[in-house]
Amino acid sequence: MGQAKPVWPVRRYRPDDKNRILSDWGHTNRSAEKDLRWVSRSAYDRHHANLEALLHTADVYVACDQEKDSVIYGWIVADVEFDTLHMAFVRYDFRRNGIGTTLLRHVFPDESRGLSYTHRTKDIKLVKDAWNLARFAPELIGR
Repeated sequence: MGQAKPVWPVRRYRPDDKNRILSDWGHTNRSAEKDLRWVSRSAYDRHHANLEALLHTADVYVACDQEKDSVIYGWIVADVEFDTLHMAFVRYDFRRNGIGTTLLRHVFPDESRGLSYTHRTKDIKLVKDAWNLARFAPELIGR
């Protein structure tokens, strides 16, 4: 018999998760957007403020360690009401272990529903077809 797949507990976002999520998100944006270094400081500050606001208004969940739930392996920020995925992230050393899929299924159980997404990353192609990410809609970030 093969090895049992690990179980990734998913819990709701807590305020003490904020710095980890914003740090991961900012790093992912910088690696995805080659021209981001040319963005003005005021534009960056507005975007950062929008991301912080999303943590309070969106559906935010984290995949964490079974024994110490402050250890975060991945997270998702979405707006279920509007079928929008803002961002899903899995720490590099834990990728390809089902964490991203676990988070996506937790928030969007129906993989075929057709989602909008607000952030393009270099890894978006890994989920774009499987989760029917139908429309890139960055304008939905600030609503």
